Amino acid sequence: MIRFLGKLLLFSFVLSATYLLLVHKLSQGYVDMYYPKFTQPGGSLVLGLSRADQGIDPSLLREELRPADFAAPFVNFASNQSYYGEVYLKAIRKKVPANVKNGLFILSVTPGSFTAPKKAGDRELVKMDEHTIMGKTGNFTTQPNYDYIMNCYGQALYNSLHTLTAWKNLTTHEDGWNEVRMQSGEQEITKKDIAFWKAQNLSFYNRKIRTEAVRDHRKEYLEKTIEYLKGHGNVLLVRLPADPDIIELENQTWNGFDGHMDCIAGLHGIPYLNYSKGFDGMETYDGSHLASESAREFTRMLAADIREIVTDQQLATKTP
Repeated sequence: MIRFLGKLLLFSFVLSATYLLLVHKLSQGYVDMYYPKFTQPGGSLVLGLSRADQGIDPSLLREELRPADFAAPFVNFASNQSYYGEVYLKAIRKKVPANVKNGLFILSVTPGSFTAPKKAGDRELVKMDEHTIMGKTGNFTTQPNYDYIMNCYGQALYNSLHTLTAWKNLTTHEDGWNEVRMQSGEQEITKKDIAFWKAQNLSFYNRKIRTEAVRDHRKEYLEKTIEYLKGHGNVLLVRLPADPDIIELENQTWNGFDGHMDCIAGLHGIPYLNYSKGFDGMETYDGSHLASESAREFTRMLAADIREIVTDQQLATKTP
């Protein structure tokens, strides 16, 4: 019996050691498209869903805003799982250092930022959010981030034994921006691809309209997030551009959405920058998400508007 227990303990030790070694090895290379968002504190943040994840380049934004001395690092902390709510706010509180007072916080909003299944109560909604990457990890600031890998990595750990590559058109940057190029080597996103993916997105949004609804919980926590971040710097609400058909369908989800965002912004004394109309020249690769060059163009446009809106009294500036 003692020999059996000894062998069992030895086996458990070897298994645990192997597991930890694979976790460490994976952390030394490419993990996944969201991993860099969880490996550093954020003095200034881009927040929201996947449209912000791919549509705002934080490093370019910081460069375009100079000489404004916003807190660094600028991190894109948006993802396709980052709905406004209790769980996302907890993550943001852990992400922003307590001593930050001059950060810049861009809160991307769409009607989809506030939806959840119609039949889910508030506690069910929170539990649902707890199963996202924002809820499954408690560490948002360290490199390497073993907590993220152990709790959020969705593939087999033996992937650490060979070089992992993402979709060739996707570049995951260290600042959290996920850049999608229309052309990467021989890999091209064609007009046929764009039309197909746009049709898929329209179909997806139509299904969501039938099964999901705008929830007070998410609206309430957007306002709580705004008030929390105002204690750490400057806050803006931003609606990014997308294909007009996508925008029209989104507006059917929440009639009067832009007016409601204006009201929230006014109530909290912050700007609401709405780019959902009149920006048809911006190129998306699927109707919803900006392609690389348009993302950079939009980031420059956003930076120019921020420079005009945020007064000298609201931001700390220094001469170059």
